Amino acid sequence: VMLPVFEATAEGPDAYDLTGLGKGGANITKLKKNYNKAIELLVELATLQTCFITLDEAIKVTNRRVNAIEHGM
Repeated sequence: VMLPVFEATAEGPDAYDLTGLGKGGANITKLKKNYNKAIELLVELATLQTCFITLDEAIKVTNRRVNAIEHGM
């Protein structure tokens, strides 16, 4: 069974690279790190959810085949 794996990617320049020289810039940097971590976790969750669905379908197919063999004999 082929299981899909998703990856988060970031493209383009950082729009907030030079934002603020005081605490505002530090807060935005912290916010960006937290946001990126949340995105990574959501992508990992989506990967796991898709894997569970794929494996569930494979198990159902296998159960049908086993039932067909048992009732065919």
